[in-house]
Amino acid sequence: MTTSNTTARIQEASTDNEIDRVQDFFNSDPIREELHTYTYRNVLELAVDREDRRLYYQENEQGEIISALMVWCESRVLADDEAQIRLIATHFDYRRQGLATQLTERAIAFASEWGKDRMKIDVAANEPAVDFWREQGFRDRENWETDNEREMITMERTIQED
Repeated sequence: MTTSNTTARIQEASTDNEIDRVQDFFNSDPIREELHTYTYRNVLELAVDREDRRLYYQENEQGEIISALMVWCESRVLADDEAQIRLIATHFDYRRQGLATQLTERAIAFASEWGKDRMKIDVAANEPAVDFWREQGFRDRENWETDNEREMITMERTIQED
């Protein structure tokens, strides 16, 4: 399969309207089913309000959000040298076009600015996203189960300074 690359400008959410739109995107039926969780507004607000977190998104030509990502560089659950991609999703119609890769690269650049050496992400072990993350240079670090007995993988990538 040939993957075409779509370039959509990466935007940083900063207004209440943008937070609402990103929340609506993450909570749309197909995305929420894949994430297996509801995305709460207060979590997204923290990504906008705190200097050590970002909420990025991309739109199509009609102004609809087609991809979004939330990254944290500081948290009580993170080691001093690591950052974490907390949420990422791309609309089904826009997958395999490079959008998630673009967002991931932006998140890694942001983490690098914060002096982080490693980026991690938690992924459901049985999801196709595991292959995507491996293609992005992430490696399996730890397998674990959620309280609902869902098998997860914590994946990690070293952040390269350019």
